[in-house]
Amino acid sequence: MRVVLVLSPLAGLHERRGAGRYTKYLVEALRNLRDGNEYLVTSRPWAYHPDVVHYPFFDFYFLTMSSKNLATTVVTVHDTIPLIFPREYPAGFRGKIKFLVQRRLLSRAKAIITDSVSSQKDIVRYLGQTREKITVVPLAAPSQFRQASRMDQDRVRRKYDLPKKYLLYIGDINYNKNLVGLITSLSKIREATLVIVSQALYTKDTPEAEVIYQTIEKEDLSERVRVIRVAVEATKDVAAIYSAAWWYVQPSVYEGFGLPVLEAMVCGTPVICARAASLPEVAGEAALYFDPHNSTSLSQVIATVMRVTDRKRKAYVEAGYRQARQFSWRKTAILTRSVYQKVCVL
Repeated sequence: MRVVLVLSPLAGLHERRGAGRYTKYLVEALRNLRDGNEYLVTSRPWAYHPDVVHYPFFDFYFLTMSSKNLATTVVTVHDTIPLIFPREYPAGFRGKIKFLVQRRLLSRAKAIITDSVSSQKDIVRYLGQTREKITVVPLAAPSQFRQASRMDQDRVRRKYDLPKKYLLYIGDINYNKNLVGLITSLSKIREATLVIVSQALYTKDTPEAEVIYQTIEKEDLSERVRVIRVAVEATKDVAAIYSAAWWYVQPSVYEGFGLPVLEAMVCGTPVICARAASLPEVAGEAALYFDPHNSTSLSQVIATVMRVTDRKRKAYVEAGYRQARQFSWRKTAILTRSVYQKVCVL
C-alpha cells in the first residue's frame, strides 16, 4: 500500500504549529511500523500513483483539498474552532465561499480522522458529517519529551533566568487558549509566577499579542508574568522547562486535543486543566480541573497548587505518568493505518 500525505496545506505557519508536528510525528511512527507499506510526504500526491491520499490538515477558509480521486482520500480534521467561535475567527466573504467548497470536498472524501471524541461530535454538528465516517485517533507526546535531569533543569533556570517556583504555559495565544483569563486569575494570587513559552508573543504586532500584553500591564503583572524565547528546535530545553515547572496550566476554553497536557505529564510536571472540550479525555483523572469561564475557579485552583505539599504534588506527578502511558505514537500510527486499509478495501 502506498500512502501519500499531502504537504501543501502545511505551508507557512501551519508547518511549525500543531498540524506540521502532527504530520512529522505520524510519518515517523508509520515508517517505524516497518510493515512493507510506503508512506510518502509530498505536495504532488498524484505523481506517485497512491493507493491512499491523506490530507493531514483541513483548513475551513482556504482551498487545501483536491477534487481528484476523493474515493481514496482521508482527511484529518483536528478541530472545528473557527466554526465554534465565528466572531473571533471571521471568515470574510471569500472565506465563506471557500468553506462551502471545502465542506463539499470533505463530504466526498472516504474517511475522516480526528483527535478526540469531542472533536468527532463537533465535526458531526458543524460540518454535517456522519459519525460512522469519522475515526477518533488520539495523539501522544513526542518521544523527545521526558523528565529532565536536575542538572538540565538547573541549566535552563540559568539560561532563561527562570524563577525558583513557577507555573507554566506553552502554546499559541489564539482566543480559545484563554490566556487573558489565566493572566487575570493570576492577579489574585500574589505568590504565583507564570512563565509563558509562545513564539506568538515574541512581538506585539498581532491583535492577540497586544491584548495579552495590555492585560499584563493592566493587572500590574510585569514582574510575575514572564515571556521567554526558546528556539523552535530546542526540544531539550522545552522538556527541561516543563520538568522544572511547579505546575503546568492549560486554560483553554476549547481544544481539539491538548498535546501540551501530555508533554507536561511525561516530563514529570503535574497539570492544572480546564474542564472543556477534549481536555478531560486527555488528562483523565490525573489533573486538577477548573471552569475556564470562571476566573475565580482558576484562581482557587492556582492558590491550592501554590500551597500544595510535596507529597500531594508527587501523587499528581505519578498519576500524570500513568495517564500519559495510555497514549503513544505507535498506537496513533496503527489506528491511522487501519483507516488507510479500510479505504483501500472499500
